[in-house]
Amino acid sequence: MKKFLLVVVSTIFILSMFLSGCSTAGNSSNNKSSSNTTSSKNDGNLSGTITVWSWNVAAKTLQEAANKFEKLYPNVKINIKDMGQSDVYDKLTVGLAAGSGLPDVVTVQDDHISGFAKKFPNGFYDFTNDLTPIKDKFVSSKIAVDTVDGKIVAIPWDVGPAAVFYRTDIFKNAGVDPNNIKTWDDYIEAGKKIVENTNGKVKMLNIDEKSDDGVYKVMLNEQNSWYFDKDGKPILNSPESINAMTEIKKMVDAGIVYNNSGWDAGVTAIKNGYVATTVAGVWMIGTLEDQAPELSGKWAVMPLPAFKEGDNTAAVYGGSSLMVPNASQNKKVAVEFAKFAMTDKDIAKIGFTKYGLFPSLVELYNDPVFEEGVEYTGGQKIWALFADIAKKIPGSTNFTENFAETETSVVNAQGSILLLHKDVKQTLDNLQKDVENKIGK
Repeated sequence: MKKFLLVVVSTIFILSMFLSGCSTAGNSSNNKSSSNTTSSKNDGNLSGTITVWSWNVAAKTLQEAANKFEKLYPNVKINIKDMGQSDVYDKLTVGLAAGSGLPDVVTVQDDHISGFAKKFPNGFYDFTNDLTPIKDKFVSSKIAVDTVDGKIVAIPWDVGPAAVFYRTDIFKNAGVDPNNIKTWDDYIEAGKKIVENTNGKVKMLNIDEKSDDGVYKVMLNEQNSWYFDKDGKPILNSPESINAMTEIKKMVDAGIVYNNSGWDAGVTAIKNGYVATTVAGVWMIGTLEDQAPELSGKWAVMPLPAFKEGDNTAAVYGGSSLMVPNASQNKKVAVEFAKFAMTDKDIAKIGFTKYGLFPSLVELYNDPVFEEGVEYTGGQKIWALFADIAKKIPGSTNFTENFAETETSVVNAQGSILLLHKDVKQTLDNLQKDVENKIGK
């Protein structure tokens, strides 16, 4: 795969780490997509102007989609505004509250979708009737995250399947075979061997113990769990939550964790060889290519270890979708464009190969591009691996409108457990009570 793809994937995630993630998807190649065919059948004379809010490479991909859509419907004009994530969310919130000043279509990250939909229950178009007949075209976890109170309020774009990136040379020197790492306990034992083999100079994994619970969230999703259950009630002291935090504490206690402070420090640790692995989404390949080109050929990817051998090893780390505000003055065109942009296979492929947006459109995974080897990972066919992971991601990431506030509480609890050596169960029991009191559930 082109170096540009790897670099741009990195750019996408760096933005998402500070503000929250990006995305893409598609449908047919030489023929019109199913939704585009539907558009032609239902309304071959679409006309009018719509405005789309997005950012960075997502906006560039939508511009490609707009160019194609305008050729199909010459009486339609689409204005793509590249505004930046924070501007989009700030202006979207203000506009929804005022009922004016809104776009016709907007990119929204997965962890924000339920928050907007809950706060403004009548604010967005209901895609349920449009997507139910074709929902199997998308990764199932994306349909789940785009569904709020029984309504599909967004149409899927990208997905961030998670895995373990590892240094092949460090593994080989320590006598560690990645194929023998089936469980997280196996992973810890392998980490011990690497720490011993390098006289403590190389740790197994980097974690920002006091400021980021990314590994914990991945482990929750892997177990088909999350901060909240399907009804939005916190389940932070569930068996799955205790399992996840206990496993992370075991890693720290075993001396195999490099405690980095912030994203940049984590990248530095990876670049300088302070860690042998990192748990991340598909976007990490771009970060590695961009930040550590000298390590080309020394990295590979393996699925997440399971909690028990044979259990699920798939999880998600980021993604986004498109939403259509109900206040749109040209909702018919807005809806048809959103459907087209997210279900046209050619656009999905452009988004992936040109702009690095990993699609949630399952059909595209059969494209030959997903069988290409990646030079940076020694020719390993990582796109096929990530496509396989994406199809198995549990749909348990019920973010709710209380996600951001709860995330802060979870991170604080993690810091208490890992840095202050507090008891896992007691800390999570206290966390559960605290969050229940804060959100009233």
